[in-house]
Amino acid sequence: MTEKERKEITMHAMRGYYMHAGFRELIEALRGVRSHHEFYNGSGYPEGLARGEIPLIERIIAIADAYDVVASERPYRKAMRKEEAMRELKNCAGSQFDPVIVTVFITILTKETKEK
Repeated sequence: MTEKERKEITMHAMRGYYMHAGFRELIEALRGVRSHHEFYNGSGYPEGLARGEIPLIERIIAIADAYDVVASERPYRKAMRKEEAMRELKNCAGSQFDPVIVTVFITILTKETKEK
C-alpha cells in the first residue's frame, strides 16, 4: 500500500464523524466513530491517543468493530470462527485494545455461547 493509499484509508474515521456530526442524538457516539482506530499503545489514528486518553466509548467501539470485521465474511476472505476471532482480540490486547475491555467482551461472548 502506498502512503497516499494509507492516508486515504485512515480518513474514513473522520469522514464518518463529519457525516454524522449534525445528528445531536448521536453526540456520545460521535467520538467513537471518529476515534475507533486509536490504539491502546498510542500508535492509532487520528490523534495517536493512548490508554486512558482514549475515552471509554471509543475503546469499546474499537473492540466491537474489530470483532465484526474479522467475524464477518468479506469479498477478499472468509469470516473467522468465533473462537479464532476471540483469539485475535486477545492477541491484540494491550497493544491495539484495552485489555480489560477485551476480557469483558470475551467473557460476554463466551457466556452467550454457553447459554445457547
